[in-house]
Amino acid sequence: MYERIREQTIRVYDTKTKEISFHKVIVEEGRLNGHIAWSLYFAKSNEETLEVRDRYFLSDALNYIRENLEGENKLIVVRGADRDCASSGMQADMTAGSSVSKLEMTDRLNRGEKINMQDYMFGVLEDSRIECVTTIQKQEKYYANWLAGNLPKRNKGMKTVWKFELKMETLQEISMPLQSKILSVGVIQNIGYLWAEVSEPMDETQKVKILTVPTGAEFQGNTEFIGTLMYKEGELVQHIFKVI
Repeated sequence: MYERIREQTIRVYDTKTKEISFHKVIVEEGRLNGHIAWSLYFAKSNEETLEVRDRYFLSDALNYIRENLEGENKLIVVRGADRDCASSGMQADMTAGSSVSKLEMTDRLNRGEKINMQDYMFGVLEDSRIECVTTIQKQEKYYANWLAGNLPKRNKGMKTVWKFELKMETLQEISMPLQSKILSVGVIQNIGYLWAEVSEPMDETQKVKILTVPTGAEFQGNTEFIGTLMYKEGELVQHIFKVI
């Protein structure tokens, strides 16, 4: 018996062609032996639907779909596929595997620090960014290294350049460290990106609002121009602003 059914669209990234495709997925939340049970129906193509039924953890159902796609060099762009996120232990039991936590934020929480929960916990099927997602094997390896305390230590005072994917949205928010300095924007394989210089410390984050405006469109508000993106050899032009 299914108690809740929802449909959503998720993105899939082809690591060979660098193309993005959009797919419908139906999520069914039901009961099995007194526990929550999840079923997923993923429209892989017009002719093929991947089905996985009655899994106690939504993350396990998702991984069934991920494993099938990874054989074709494709990654689902959702939080449940983020390299540095995991759903385990008490959190998995309490949410039936429907949420994941950012491991760096888990470390800070364990140290007694106050953190923004919006930067800590995410829905497994919540939209992510291309540069964040990875394969099941690499995700599990990252988690194992985190548990063992074997992740590389950051050198204080150093700077790095981070890349953030820009979605095809008029207004979007990007979570980045407080000391970030936006450098430029550009297009790679018809996907827009923003690059920022990030300085230590990186623990606290901020939401940066990005406005996308096509040529000739009117807009209002206090903004700072970052750069222009040209897709498909100039067929689509977008101007990128930071909202200040």
